[in-house]
Amino acid sequence: MFSIILVAVLVSQLLVPAVYSSATSPYIWIRYAHTRIPAVTTIGGNEAGTVADLYVSVAYPGSGIVYFSAEPLTELDTQATARIAALVASTIAGKSFTAYDFFIRIKSPSLIIGGPSAGAAMTVAILSIFLNQTLNESVMMTGMVCPDGSVGPVGGIPAKLEAAAASGIKVFLIPIGQRVVYEREIVKEPIPGGYIIRTKYTPVDLVELGKKLNVTVIEVASIRQAFYYFTGLNISLNMTNVTLPSLPANVTSIINSWTQDYLKKAEDARKETLNLVSKIPYPIKYVIEKHLNNSVNLEKETYNYLNQSQYYRAASAAFTSYIEARTALEYSKIYLDNTRLIRLSDEVNSTLATVRARVMSYNPTTLSGFEAAATARYRYYLAELTYNDSVNAIKSGISSWSDLDRVVYLLVYSEARADSALKWLDLGSIESPVFNKQALEGIAETLIGIARSSFAYLETLAGDLGSKPPSYDEALTNVNLAEQAYASDDYYGTIAASIHATAASVVAIHELFKTAISSIVQVVGRESIASIRETYDMGVLPLVALSYLETAKAQGNLQENWATVIYYYMLASLYSQVLKTLVEASIPRPTLTTTITAPPTFIVTKIRTVTTTETVTETETVTTTATTTLEKTTTVTETNTVREIHTTTLTSITTSTKEVVRMGFITVTQTNLPISDYLGYLILELLVGVSLGIIVIGVIFELRKRRK
Repeated sequence: MFSIILVAVLVSQLLVPAVYSSATSPYIWIRYAHTRIPAVTTIGGNEAGTVADLYVSVAYPGSGIVYFSAEPLTELDTQATARIAALVASTIAGKSFTAYDFFIRIKSPSLIIGGPSAGAAMTVAILSIFLNQTLNESVMMTGMVCPDGSVGPVGGIPAKLEAAAASGIKVFLIPIGQRVVYEREIVKEPIPGGYIIRTKYTPVDLVELGKKLNVTVIEVASIRQAFYYFTGLNISLNMTNVTLPSLPANVTSIINSWTQDYLKKAEDARKETLNLVSKIPYPIKYVIEKHLNNSVNLEKETYNYLNQSQYYRAASAAFTSYIEARTALEYSKIYLDNTRLIRLSDEVNSTLATVRARVMSYNPTTLSGFEAAATARYRYYLAELTYNDSVNAIKSGISSWSDLDRVVYLLVYSEARADSALKWLDLGSIESPVFNKQALEGIAETLIGIARSSFAYLETLAGDLGSKPPSYDEALTNVNLAEQAYASDDYYGTIAASIHATAASVVAIHELFKTAISSIVQVVGRESIASIRETYDMGVLPLVALSYLETAKAQGNLQENWATVIYYYMLASLYSQVLKTLVEASIPRPTLTTTITAPPTFIVTKIRTVTTTETVTETETVTTTATTTLEKTTTVTETNTVREIHTTTLTSITTSTKEVVRMGFITVTQTNLPISDYLGYLILELLVGVSLGIIVIGVIFELRKRRK
């Protein structure tokens, strides 16, 4: 009897549908993508390749949060890389980063997942969700994703390639310029009485190695190029008809006023110096004349830039001309009066206090005001940092005239840089749209995470290669400035310093490898121009970005100045991306609400899932921005999941919602259902309760029987 009752209960449980909560989900939809990625483990000092699984989900609506999970372990820079990937994919797809939430999971057989070498693959996977494309499972990629959309260099590629080949991969994408890499191997060389451990580096041609492994190895310079090999969809930028906005007359007038002010100050300082220099002997006079000559030459450059309508470059040259002339003047005064150095230091300190009060109290409401606040605070931090360096040098002792020259230059630069911070506030008066201040904290968190990740990767590569690139110190300085601003809840300063830190770190990474520089410059430049144009099309004039773009495009010899070109292109791109994010943050997000017309007494929810498969041939042309065109003709096998959710109350309220979820769109229809549809389910639930009661009674009866 007991067995019969138990079977009846189990059968009834199978027949009764689960009862779900009626709470509203935070997302309208969640979409998924999967690909495999190569990884490297270190065994006995040598690298061994392995293959991991990358799972990516994008949920809408969100708030720009990136969730990262790794099995079994991960290093911090990998987590931060996920944020860069989400930001870059959103930008390329023309989506608002802050409108979505991102879920990224890596499952690897290796003990520790380290480094941002999965960043490019993460970006491609997220992009495939945005553009509704299926990733080719026979393609695999390794590469760092840079915030400008370029693919940066990584290590351990030979081991990764071998692991990819063993897993059946047919196409392996690597960063451009890394066709030939050096494979590291730890070897033991025996000697009398022991052995010597050496690190051996062997050149490896990855294309040739791929042929031996039956894998096609392809170099890619950008995420856009990589996406083509994964999907067959070409999303390259069409730059043929792109016209960039120019700075309006009221902006150029403000910048030109800065130029004229610095030129006037430089001229006055030179004249005053010439009245003093006759009293100063050589070799001291030589140092003074060097600064004077530099000032005059920079003045000539200033007028040359003005003639070419390069207003920002003209202001920068005039700024430096003034610093050179003022340094010559103060150097002369200090030689003639040994108390002048301390008084100069006090004057600069007083100036910094005044500037700080004005800059930090500036409370913008418009996007031009945001740009003014961010750039002004960043320049103030630079002025403060330089002043501290000069004070430390004075405290350490000045043992030579060259040491004095450096200290004087630092003090003059600090005061001039503080003055430039005030000048940038002038741009806040330019008419522009208002922005959502609540978005600043999230943007600052994202950008400082990107800055930390970029610099952490730079440190790792520099340590592995045993070399510190020229831009390393600048990257470190800006990371520290970003941390300082973030610790004091200064989101304007955090954003600006993080942008500069990221740009300097990426440049330093390229300085370590120096591979395919012309291709990298081209990619970075195109992305920068496209980003500025998209920002302008949104009704915003990116003042700072246009100024930096002017500097990048005006560099002469690319072979000598490529690092400067990449740096300013990246600054322009990142500043314009921040403006776009602020604009998008002001767009209202859809909300999911449940309307109840009367208090229910009992709610039953029925969920039925039906999956159908259909094959369609489609030709699509999608224009995501004014400069991006997607073209593809393909045969697609599409699976549609229809989820029916029926909700009713046992009083008088009866509703039904049918949601058809497809990649790319959502259709919602509503119909009414009679309450009788749900009475049967209620009866079954009651039967379950009765059956459970019978079971309990039966168990008690059996126990008592055994005791007797």
